[in-house]
Amino acid sequence: DGRLKPDLVAPGASIWSSSSDGRPYTFQCNDTDASDQRAVLKMSGTSMATPIAAGAAALVRQYFRERHHTLAQTGWMGAQGFEASAALLRAVLINGAVPLTGSYGSKGPKLAPPPNMVQGHGKIELTTSILVPPAGMWPGSNLGVAVVDGLRQPGGSTTARAGVEQGQVRRHCVTVAGADLPLKVTLAWTDPPAQPYADLALINDLDLVVVFQAPSGADEIVYGNHGYNKTDEEWRDSINNNEQVFIGAPAPNTRYTIHVVGATVVRTVGEGR
Repeated sequence: DGRLKPDLVAPGASIWSSSSDGRPYTFQCNDTDASDQRAVLKMSGTSMATPIAAGAAALVRQYFRERHHTLAQTGWMGAQGFEASAALLRAVLINGAVPLTGSYGSKGPKLAPPPNMVQGHGKIELTTSILVPPAGMWPGSNLGVAVVDGLRQPGGSTTARAGVEQGQVRRHCVTVAGADLPLKVTLAWTDPPAQPYADLALINDLDLVVVFQAPSGADEIVYGNHGYNKTDEEWRDSINNNEQVFIGAPAPNTRYTIHVVGATVVRTVGEGR
């Protein structure tokens, strides 16, 4: 139905991992690839990329569960550990993804910047997805990450849950300290399954819209997965359940208002269903 896939990419070429000969008590201590007693094996493909993605998601889950996010000193996320929803884990990894550069092969065309159908929103990168010392929202640092979870916003948070109903709009405001880093805002949700062979798989249609005042005094409007100043209905993304706004050089000390709009909310989905 035209939705953007993949969501993300992960390294999957010539990856070393553990190997087994299927026999107990052989211990496989040899690290030489040519040995049948090797304990590691080099492979390529989704069998190697998928565990990297799963491991990254597990570390993000641990990050919030063990309260490492409290180091960021932002009231958005409260001071308690919490079980991040599946949608939040996906949003954090998408938000921190980095573009693949280069070209297809040695003489192929150059890779287009994300998002696209080749690399999705980019390559998984934990160092830009979650922040631990010395980076973070400390005095003198412009780098920060804040989250709002529609299912499990942590206790002590100064921001309400992100869930929206039909026709409802949730607003969150941020002020950017400097223009040396981009502003990225990502919305993700877990959507109920569509009917088999449905022309459009999306059930609940949410919209991400970021509004801020340009130097000229006019309001700039940025829609998720689209460009600037596109206010017509055709610029709404009604296909994907991941939407992102990317502003490469945000205006310092400018207030950005994030709108999460419940354009069409038909039914909810329980966690794990």
